[in-house]
Amino acid sequence: MIDITTESDIERLRQVALLMAAEIDQLHKRLAELTAELAEARGTDRAAELEAELRKLQSQLAERSRMLFGPRSERRPGEEQKPPRKPQKGHGPTPQPKLEERVVEHTFEGEDTKCTRCGGELKPMAWSDDAEEIDVVRRKFVLVRHKRRIYRCNCVSCSHLEQADGPPRLIPGGRYSIDFAVQVAADKYDTHQPLDRQVRRMGSEGLAIASSTLWDLIEALARHLEPTYLALRDAVLAEPAIGADETTWKMLLSPKGKGQGGSKKWFAWSLAGEEAIFHHFDPSRSHTVAMGLLDGFAGVLVADGYAGYDAVMTRFAEQGRPLRQAFCWAHARRGLLKAEKAHPEVTAVLDLIGELYRVEKACRAEVAELEFDDAIARRAALLDVRRRRRDAGSRPVLATIRAKIAEMTALPGSNLEQAIGYIHKRWAGLTLFVDEPAVPIDNNHTERALRGICLGRRNHHGSRSRRGAEVAALFYSLVESAKLWDLDPFAYLSAAAHRAVREPGYALLPSVFSQEIAGSAASISDR
Repeated sequence: MIDITTESDIERLRQVALLMAAEIDQLHKRLAELTAELAEARGTDRAAELEAELRKLQSQLAERSRMLFGPRSERRPGEEQKPPRKPQKGHGPTPQPKLEERVVEHTFEGEDTKCTRCGGELKPMAWSDDAEEIDVVRRKFVLVRHKRRIYRCNCVSCSHLEQADGPPRLIPGGRYSIDFAVQVAADKYDTHQPLDRQVRRMGSEGLAIASSTLWDLIEALARHLEPTYLALRDAVLAEPAIGADETTWKMLLSPKGKGQGGSKKWFAWSLAGEEAIFHHFDPSRSHTVAMGLLDGFAGVLVADGYAGYDAVMTRFAEQGRPLRQAFCWAHARRGLLKAEKAHPEVTAVLDLIGELYRVEKACRAEVAELEFDDAIARRAALLDVRRRRRDAGSRPVLATIRAKIAEMTALPGSNLEQAIGYIHKRWAGLTLFVDEPAVPIDNNHTERALRGICLGRRNHHGSRSRRGAEVAALFYSLVESAKLWDLDPFAYLSAAAHRAVREPGYALLPSVFSQEIAGSAASISDR
């Protein structure tokens, strides 16, 4: 099935538009027929049946029209948006605080030091600083030769020889540095550049290399970073509330013969907390996979309506394991959005859901105005603010939402029936966030954690082997976890890799690396 929100092939989109337009035409014809039949049947038993079918058809027609012609955003008209920017006079330069600054001095030499008016000698005065430009220094590969000095003991009776240490090697006897492999991994799993594309770029920059060599490097790097990857899972499972979600991933199969190649659908599972993200790729979407991933977790699981998570909760309850499930208000809202055009009574409920999100925004704004010594203090303050504001603001809104939903009647199979059915069935999980301040109001943070995987899926299409999928899951986990702490993925991967090569088994979490950077910066400022 084609996703029109992400598809970039114009011809495929044109075909989809034509098919949907034809379907809408058929719905219009059926609508006209039902309207005529209804007019004739007024006052008969069949009138109520025709009215029900007519409303269901109107709902389907509105949904098809929205998919084809409506906006992609889930924002409704009238919902608060960013205030319009004031008209800017001129085009000011964008600040570039992260760029290295170089100063180039321009002076007169030779004949230029003579005055153009009288011919006298020009004497230097002050410097003017009236121009700047952003330049690019092209990446350059260098061949570094390491020479290790040999030492001999001066004792006549000893004559012992020792040799200076060389650089740590990613692969024993390997030719490429650790940071070279880290750059390849960052380019593939952060900026989503396939290895073949990297090979072409490196060739234009003077380095001859094969894509198989690049794969060998990132696979070796993954082996060193395996303990860090597993430590990320432990860090996620230690949090009081985490999100779970999954998306598809292609496993590209090697062709066995002409016309026998192809791809197989795998699944990318994601567990997302506030401090770390853990991805796992698996050929199955069964609840048994989720049970294995959540083994050891004893908090609140935030998820959508996928039945696999319901099965996990049932199995864990049978085993007497402490695990609760919260549901996502973003998913509940999406269902109501689909039904709003054909059912105006939904608008009031959507406005109330907007009130819930305004409470969450107020929580973030209040905490943003405070200053904290560390992330632990900030988290504690956020929980306290959430507890207070949710109790005063969200709890009465939820009671009103439930009352309005209870008053609604929906046709079997309609969008409205599905939307209110989702809310009725999952009400306890949808309201858990009011009693548990650690629980987010929705699962959007987990969906954001999967965004890099979705972009990578479009650029390099998937994995060629099970090991390829394992390596992808590892690097996506490390890269997305680094971003949670506003770390440069390359810097974090480099630090973790260097320590793991020097100390096999060492695991460097992004939270620890972030604290080390903060401590180093504070140390420098104190000097």
